[in-house]
Amino acid sequence: TGGEPFARKGVMDFFRRLKLDNWGVTTSLAVENIAGQINNSPVDNINVSLDTLDESGYSWITGGGKLEIVLDNLKKLKNKKIKLNTILIEDFNYSEAEKIISFAHRRGFIPRFIEKMNLFSAGDGLKSASLSLLEKELLQRGVVSGRAYRQDSSAAFYRLSPYSGLPVGFITPLSAPFCGSCDRIRLSSSGELKSCLFAEAEADIAPALKAGRKEVEKIIKEFLKMKFPARKEDAESLTMSGIGG
Repeated sequence: TGGEPFARKGVMDFFRRLKLDNWGVTTSLAVENIAGQINNSPVDNINVSLDTLDESGYSWITGGGKLEIVLDNLKKLKNKKIKLNTILIEDFNYSEAEKIISFAHRRGFIPRFIEKMNLFSAGDGLKSASLSLLEKELLQRGVVSGRAYRQDSSAAFYRLSPYSGLPVGFITPLSAPFCGSCDRIRLSSSGELKSCLFAEAEADIAPALKAGRKEVEKIIKEFLKMKFPARKEDAESLTMSGIGG
């Protein structure tokens, strides 16, 4: 959250040292020619933040980013599970939804539309668009069909495209919160644990690093018992880019 992991020096070596069985990364894929390194990395799952397929719109929403770099990296990625995350914004990309679905499914990617959370970005002037309205319109046009379903404890619920047979995801933290099934905790770059994205840090594991892995595991296990079943909005002073975890 709040950064581009592949822009960090030595990140691929860091990933290899972790030796995780299932490794996922959220990225904008905005680092030029990074696809080759990702292909040779242990990363299995990639969530790509992509709010528009319009070149000028992409440059505007990212503050000068180049869409061609993202598309080139997407084209060169091999043997990775890829989801395209699109934050739905009124008067910006709402009309692109069907185009984004088609773009994703032609390449075997899973598109997911996300409600914009204004808690951290209320002053940016961008208004969240209605995911329920989008879903209804996509159903009426036959772009998606079938009964909505969830996969495991995923934040998204999905409907299938009758054309490709692939899913289209909808993530609704505002209109239909999924707190009761959320199994996530968040670790900031400074070593602080949060049981909810919207909460202030509640535990610090950094001091325990000196005591070793068992002490860290003990703190995390105890922390998991504290996780509450509903959103805890006490972090209004924070920004998404300031969370860093």
